[in-house]
Amino acid sequence: MASYDAEVVAYNIVLYSHFVIGTENVPAWIKLRAQATDPDTGAVTASWELDCRIRPDSAAVLSPDIHPPATPGSVGRVYFQKNLREMPIMIDMLRNEKPIWLHLNGDKKIVVLMTGEEPVGEGELLGG
Repeated sequence: MASYDAEVVAYNIVLYSHFVIGTENVPAWIKLRAQATDPDTGAVTASWELDCRIRPDSAAVLSPDIHPPATPGSVGRVYFQKNLREMPIMIDMLRNEKPIWLHLNGDKKIVVLMTGEEPVGEGELLGG
């Protein structure tokens, strides 16, 4: 399986009052949508939907499950997990950074979210 890169273009956060899978309480999910585009034409070359299950801090995080798009125009699906203590970092990144890139490595079962390159000392813009 190859590696894939795409830009995160949308997200939503789902908080549960009480949701149990098996015997485990699942406090939240973060759902992401990402697209790879042709640098010359800007046409979308691949679409991805990612489900990040937030698990209690005491729970082990399982390896990602990565399913590339089966055909042109279809949507690839990724299922991965993070512990609850990492949720504020993800939300902060999604709310405040752009672009956010997604890197998937199916052979090593790795999901990476990263910001685009930014200048050192840029600081945050203050609303006025």
